[in-house]
Amino acid sequence: MNPDITELLETASADVREVDLVERSWAGAQRRRSRRRRTSVAGVAAAAVVAVVAGTFAAGRTTPPPTPAPSVSQTATATAWRLAPDGTRYVVAPPLGTEGGLPTASFTPVNRLEKIDPTATRRELADVIANDPSWRGETPIAAFIEAVDAPSYADATTFQPVFALLDGSLVTTDVRLGWVRDTDGNRSVPLATGSLSFRGVAFAQPGRIITLDLTTGTVKTHSVPSQTIEQVRWAGTKVVASGDGGAWQIDTAAASPTAEKLPEGYTGAKNVIGVDPTGAPSVTFWELEGLRKTPTAVSAPVTQTNGQTFSTNLSAASGVFLSDGLDAGDGVAPSQGILSVTLYDPSERRLLVMGESPARSKGCCQVVGYSIEQELLYTNTTADGVWLLQWNPDTGLVSRVALLEADPAVPAVLSFGFNIAN
Repeated sequence: MNPDITELLETASADVREVDLVERSWAGAQRRRSRRRRTSVAGVAAAAVVAVVAGTFAAGRTTPPPTPAPSVSQTATATAWRLAPDGTRYVVAPPLGTEGGLPTASFTPVNRLEKIDPTATRRELADVIANDPSWRGETPIAAFIEAVDAPSYADATTFQPVFALLDGSLVTTDVRLGWVRDTDGNRSVPLATGSLSFRGVAFAQPGRIITLDLTTGTVKTHSVPSQTIEQVRWAGTKVVASGDGGAWQIDTAAASPTAEKLPEGYTGAKNVIGVDPTGAPSVTFWELEGLRKTPTAVSAPVTQTNGQTFSTNLSAASGVFLSDGLDAGDGVAPSQGILSVTLYDPSERRLLVMGESPARSKGCCQVVGYSIEQELLYTNTTADGVWLLQWNPDTGLVSRVALLEADPAVPAVLSFGFNIAN
């Protein structure tokens, strides 16, 4: 991708998730289930970031888009749409384990690479830089974290990042990372949706962020006055780091980069789906680097968000936990889904509901961006690994994009770096 275009996309897509409340809200979701199901997973094998090498994107449209022509879906048709008690339209996602039989997505960000194999041939970044004259620090298709000091990922305290290239090969570095935590001590992996950029890679760590230049191998550490930094996001030369304690912005191109505190509640995302303390969902619109916000109520059977919000200039979407009243048609009350909201008319909202037969792991499905065709991209943890899937909120169609293979006993988490979302 042209670096200038990429920088424009990144600057327009400065999105950092709200504090992840998956663990805190899961117990409440479980109590609302109609029957018992599996509620835990062994751990997390890898946190992967897929970089979408997209072309240009026509930003700035403020008028509603034309209604797209309906398309035939193998997994959802017009008759498959259902109505929640509050009037929200929803469709049920394909059953767990059927992803490989879904139609192929028309937008394929990883091009010919449909599977990412963590056991593929590896090269050290330092050796590549020193001995491969063709190396230009290409943006990896994916990155994942693996344990260094323990055979079990859940028992490890030290991790190393591994980068997957378009040809399927892997590149490793001598960068070492630890867990990141929120104020309650809940831990998560130090790799975020916005970690990858053509400028390099950024990692959250307690009290700092670490940046790695893939062209030169240079590693830099930037101090942040918070021990609860959990997420990072590139926006041009700037990195936004956020967590329970707030958000800070660091211009890595400055002569003496320092952490600049961002306004309270602002984490770099222009449109954020959230749920207030009363349980009411809403979309908050931020303008001019957090100088003004306008929350708009959204009617939806949602109790909490799951992961971060992504948005274009037309819509916003987030993984969510669901309230009672929805029927997935499998005899089990669904507890997870994806909410899509039309920004110019928040009353237009739709849900993709995750059926629970077979049972899904908590936090199984999170929004990770939008394709160049403005269809939602989300992840789905399965026994084969983590599928990257595409959902069209207009037609209900779910299609497959790629699979990150992983140990079935230790699911991975997949997310995006480059996409057209902010």
